[in-house]
Order: sequence, then C-alpha cells, then structure tokens
Amino acid sequence: MAKTIPYLVMKGVGGAKKAIKLYKSVFGAKLIDTMKYNEKIGKQMGFPDDFDYENSTMHAEIEIDGAPIYLADDTSGFGDEKTPRRSFGKVEIMLSVDSKEKFDEIWKNVSIRRGFVVLLPAQKTFWGAWFCRFIDSKKIAWQINYTIPQK
Repeated sequence: MAKTIPYLVMKGVGGAKKAIKLYKSVFGAKLIDTMKYNEKIGKQMGFPDDFDYENSTMHAEIEIDGAPIYLADDTSGFGDEKTPRRSFGKVEIMLSVDSKEKFDEIWKNVSIRRGFVVLLPAQKTFWGAWFCRFIDSKKIAWQINYTIPQK
C-alpha cells in the first residue's frame, strides 16, 4: 500500500527550522528527525562559500498527532545557473484529528497567532464535522477537520 506524505519546501535557508518551531507551538508537532546540509554536499550542489550550513535543513520529519510531514529548505536559488528558482503549485494540507479537544486546541493556537490568515473560522459543517481553514505565517494553507461521531 502506498502512503502519501506532504513535503514542505520552505523559503530560504533556516525556513524549515522556523516552520518546525511554529508547528510545534501550533499543532504540538514532534520532531522525529532532521539533517543539515554539509560542506561536501554543498560543494556538489554549488553552494556559495558563506552558505549557512548550521541553520540549514536538508531534510526533516515531524509528526502531528501521528501524521508525518517532511520539510526542507528551498536551496534552488544556489549553484547551477541552469536550475531556475522553483515555482510551485498551490497545495493545502488537510489534517484530520480524532478528537474535538485536539481540534479546539489547534484552533485556539491558530486564533492567537500573528501572521496567520483565517480563510474559514472554526465551525460545525453540513458534512458532520468541525472544520477550519487558514494560511500560516510560512504561507502554507491548512484545513483542520474533526468528524463528529455518528450516534
């Protein structure tokens, strides 16, 4: 069976680190693994001599309520001039939580954050769920859903 894992490529060196910190505070994310770029890889990829290896993220994995998400810094602007800066399509992450308490906790954290844009406030929906939608300060769009158990 195949498994889909969102991979967030964050703007600039240090972007993934900042996103991980944010997602820990908003979602209670747990850091599972992280790898930095090193000079050997940087040389192969054509990074400049002053590249900030210490704050870089080549790959990281977090979990939000058991769901894996991968992150990395976007380094496409370094090195080979034939490789253009990336331009991506629109993607939203749907996080389906298994309790109303978890939904409320996330919504509370979202509602107090500066730099977040609420697209749809927390509300009970016609499809039998609590739902909200927002864009975080890293420009990632999220949908949070809690399906109300049928009686």
